[in-house]
Amino acid sequence: MCRCCAVNRLKTDHSVEIHIPSDSDTTAVRIEGSREGVASAKAELLDLVDKMVSAIAVAANMKIASSRKRSRNIGDELMSSCSHM
Repeated sequence: MCRCCAVNRLKTDHSVEIHIPSDSDTTAVRIEGSREGVASAKAELLDLVDKMVSAIAVAANMKIASSRKRSRNIGDELMSSCSHM
């Protein structure tokens, strides 16, 4: 689910307005609505952020592991093709 769809679903499900700044220098998100709606939307939004951060970390680790494996394979190929070893 894209960010816009997730935010729109939160707005509808919790009857709140969510304002996410487009300026990358600002990390503050404003949620307006009833006390209960804001609290539940905030909790769900923080959970979504945690999941996104975890997914990015997993993807980054997979890329690093993949790069290391490729590096080892290239190193092995170089060593096996070396004529003086």
